[in-house]
Amino acid sequence: MNGVIVPFFQIQIVLMIAVVAPWLGLPSAWTGARAIVAYGLLAAAALLFLWVVRHNPLDNFSGRPEPPPGNRLITTGPYRFIRHPMYLALLLALAGITLLYGEPWRWLILAVLATVLHFKARLEERLLCERFPEYRQYQAHTKSILPFVL
Repeated sequence: MNGVIVPFFQIQIVLMIAVVAPWLGLPSAWTGARAIVAYGLLAAAALLFLWVVRHNPLDNFSGRPEPPPGNRLITTGPYRFIRHPMYLALLLALAGITLLYGEPWRWLILAVLATVLHFKARLEERLLCERFPEYRQYQAHTKSILPFVL
C-alpha cells in the first residue's frame, strides 16, 4: 500500500459482478450433486450473513477499508471465530454461484477476488488497530477469514 491508494471497493464490486455475470451464459447445473453442493454453499452464506447482521448492524459496515465514523468493535457471534465473517459469506455465496455455472474462468475471478479481499482486510485491520487499541488482542486469538485455519 505504501502511499498508493488502492480502490479496493471498486475492484471488489467489478470482480463480484464478473463472477455472477448472467449475460455470459446460463448456469450449467440446476440439479445433481454439483447443484446440491452449490445450493449448500449459498445457504451457508445466507445463514452466515444473517448471523453477522444479528450481531453487527448494517450501519456499522462500510464497503471501504476505513471504519465508518462512530462504528464499534464487534467480537460476538461469528466474530468470536473470525474477524471478517462478511467476507467469508460473500466468498461462500460466489463459490456457490461459480459452482452452478461450472466455468473455470469464474473460479479464476473468484480467486482474484479472494486475494483482493485478503489485502483489503489487512488494510482494514491496520485502520482498526488505530481506532481500537484492543483490536490487536482480538486479532491475536481469532482467525481472519476461515475459522480454525486462516
